[in-house]
Amino acid sequence: MYRFFLRNPFNAPTPAGLPDIDSPFHLAAADICLIIRYSWLIAFLAGWPFRHHQQFDELNFMNWTNIVNVSLQTFLFFFAIAVFAVWGYTLFFGIFAFIPPQGFPLGLIVISFLMVTSFLLREPIEYRSSNGNKFPHESWLFVNGICTDRGWLGLNCEMLAKTFGRKIRGIHNRTFGPLFDGLECIIQRDFLYTTDDIRQLYAVTKQELLNEDNHKVVLIGHSQGGIIVSMVVDRLLDTLEEHHLKKLEVYTFASAANHMHGGNVLHRIEHFANNYDFVARTGVMAYHSTVIEGNQYDGHLYVDLVTAGHALNMNYLHTMFATRPAIDFQAGILATMSFMAGYLDGGGRISKTPA
Repeated sequence: MYRFFLRNPFNAPTPAGLPDIDSPFHLAAADICLIIRYSWLIAFLAGWPFRHHQQFDELNFMNWTNIVNVSLQTFLFFFAIAVFAVWGYTLFFGIFAFIPPQGFPLGLIVISFLMVTSFLLREPIEYRSSNGNKFPHESWLFVNGICTDRGWLGLNCEMLAKTFGRKIRGIHNRTFGPLFDGLECIIQRDFLYTTDDIRQLYAVTKQELLNEDNHKVVLIGHSQGGIIVSMVVDRLLDTLEEHHLKKLEVYTFASAANHMHGGNVLHRIEHFANNYDFVARTGVMAYHSTVIEGNQYDGHLYVDLVTAGHALNMNYLHTMFATRPAIDFQAGILATMSFMAGYLDGGGRISKTPA
């Protein structure tokens, strides 16, 4: 005899909230609690003290690229508020919300939303750095985080190329503004929704791993890019043989992901985070295996205990391996001794599994 019962979708089999087995609704609720808990860190997203004037700094306003993106993000922030207001108004009043006279401004916002979305989706999906050298048998890939237009993708790629001396191929995780990007993060990591940038990065990474001329494929993700990388790795683990996966190295900065698999197969996995970074605190620092027992979040975690800020160039690449190196709490070593640090300034690494 069958027994029928109602299941609460918000129930989780464990109190810890494990991404591999828990309800996506429970994970989303836990994420909202994390956001509220660490919301005070939003004020320090740009870092503190605010001194950013180097060539590739995201908030160096001597660079026209930065002015364009900050202006775009400001517009998209208030535009998202208007769109959310229309959605709420429509849900409350239904079809009557679009009856004149109030229907005219509401309809204008809806049409504007479709036009803005169409424009943003037309942005190019890739960027290749002009800096850096082409190392034989290596392929370096990067996917950006939230609030990054094609200009900032270029700055990130050029800074990575300058830091590690390699040519960088960037896959663009398109931005729809801070609010919509944040919503997309929750949908991606809790409901495992595969967006077009995830599909694109998966296709590119798989192609590079299958290329017999490549002995090493390095995949770097920042912020939301950490979520994208974690989902790409999941798909690669399902579709590629181990000898191909052994060529893959994964590095994340301020990862927003809630899991990372492949530690027993991939060549290397490392994560870098600032202690006072809102995204890192609600991502890798909240879900890493050293924090939640039983959650599979593979890779060494290096945390800079005193640094704030989330921007890849000015808050991570300028400081993580230099002024105040982060510490790996598992091994008690500095980020300057990390596997990734061996690539600084064009340094080489022998392609063998580290001890």
